[in-house]
Amino acid sequence: MARDLPGGTLVERVRAALDRHQAGAREPGERSTEGHDTRPTADSTGWDLRVDDLWCTATPTGLVLPAQGWKIHVSSATASASTVLDRVCDVVVPRRVAFKCAAGTDFLHLLNSREADRSSSAKFITVYPRDDIEFVELVDALDLATRGLVGPGVMSDRPCRPGSIVHYRYGGFTHRAQLGNDGAYRPVITAPDGSAVEDSRAAWFAPPPWAPDPLAARDPRPGDTATTDQDTAGQGAAGQAKGDHGKGVLVAGRFAVTAAIRHSAKGGVFVGTDTLTGTEVVVKQARAYVEVDNSGRDARTALRHESALLEHLADAGLTPRHVALVEQEGTLFLAQERIAGTSLRAWVMRHAGGELRDSGGSPDVPWHLARGVVAELLHIVDGMHRAGFVIRDLSPTNVIVTPEGQLRLIDLELAAENGAFAGAAGTPGYRAPEQRAGARPRHARGRGVHPVSPEADLYSLGGLLFLLATGADPGLPDDDHGPGQTPRATMERLSGWLDLAARHGRTARLLAPAIRGLLRDEPTLRWDLAQVRTHLDAVERRGGSPVPSPGRVRDGARPHPWPGTD
Repeated sequence: MARDLPGGTLVERVRAALDRHQAGAREPGERSTEGHDTRPTADSTGWDLRVDDLWCTATPTGLVLPAQGWKIHVSSATASASTVLDRVCDVVVPRRVAFKCAAGTDFLHLLNSREADRSSSAKFITVYPRDDIEFVELVDALDLATRGLVGPGVMSDRPCRPGSIVHYRYGGFTHRAQLGNDGAYRPVITAPDGSAVEDSRAAWFAPPPWAPDPLAARDPRPGDTATTDQDTAGQGAAGQAKGDHGKGVLVAGRFAVTAAIRHSAKGGVFVGTDTLTGTEVVVKQARAYVEVDNSGRDARTALRHESALLEHLADAGLTPRHVALVEQEGTLFLAQERIAGTSLRAWVMRHAGGELRDSGGSPDVPWHLARGVVAELLHIVDGMHRAGFVIRDLSPTNVIVTPEGQLRLIDLELAAENGAFAGAAGTPGYRAPEQRAGARPRHARGRGVHPVSPEADLYSLGGLLFLLATGADPGLPDDDHGPGQTPRATMERLSGWLDLAARHGRTARLLAPAIRGLLRDEPTLRWDLAQVRTHLDAVERRGGSPVPSPGRVRDGARPHPWPGTD
């Protein structure tokens, strides 16, 4: 559903702008259940207005756009979307310039969120100039009209000036894709020689070499490549990763960034060296106005929170050591100790299926390896809860396995104090049902803002045990249920998968009761850590044999969790 804004929905504001400038927009036709007119409207002197679930596109009637060229993207913080849209419309509608915008604030929230794909991140409004001359005119007019307004940076674009929400890049105006050798379709544009080349949407400004920047001559910048100073670390690190083995890009005059671990909408994660101490560090970047959860919390606020949390937990041995929190050109950077090791996901992928004694193949991590990881996971969850915090994003990419077999938590930006309220967030498959955006738990504060409870981490712990037991994530698509039917419980849907893994895998057989107890949709019914420990203690006393489980009896004998596991 489109969420109302002061003065109406985003689509209604576009209609109002067309009417306000006497653009010839026709009266709305039939309205959909979303509150949008989904049929195109037009007249001979006006506009074609098309609305779907994601975009509202306005094109002057009869206009034929070029296939590619310099296009403009305008970003906006979700809270100020209506103001930004009004000001952009005041520029482009009188000039009869084609444009599109997010059709609703729910979609804009996604574009501004940490989950956004970097190729579309922050692209609230796209403007399509007819030629380079109009492009330059529009950039200046839009920048002037939106001065003082804020929004996230567009990763693939260059801002027209530092701090502006008006960005631009060279690319296709219409969708054209080509099948690559890897079986994936990629957007393409046409080079001067007629060949098709990839329409690159890198994490930095990267126009094709044959398309000179129309603004570069009047506004030269060092290297004429970086989007803003805030992205210098990311672009420089990428260069290092491609083979430029210099001393790295210096962040805040102290941290020499040499390689990128990943780029994402909320900011990059890089490795480098602390030039003061010579030690290796991980540097996390938080980009302004990117939302990290459904409460709309800014990525910079989340990174400051993570910084404070690392300092608070300095003596707990659960997390990397805090080094420094620094700000540069409006972007926040957190430097922390680099933990030697690999992610739990990579560790599981390396060891899953390694128990050769099980006939028919074993999908799980061998018990002699999984046992220590399970103990470490319990230690981490217990330690965080004793410190008064809920992790809220306990997932295989946020846990590092050291060469000594110890575990460390990373990426704590979603962690919150027990009993606080926080926006819905987390990793699919490991995120508790009550943390999902559409959940309505008791005592929730508005849409997508939920009370923080330790039971959410217990569900995530069950997901990690499932990963150890099956070698796969407990990810499921939405349950397709008929009218009047309720969705099946998570464990009901995963049960057959777990049963099959337990036929061949010892770890799956041993962990199955705990997994079933932890992955319960109702928080109050989940096993607590004491119950998990009791089960594991019983496993140890039996020498690693399955623990009798009430409720499953075979042929009148003592109960077993699985048939045929004497």
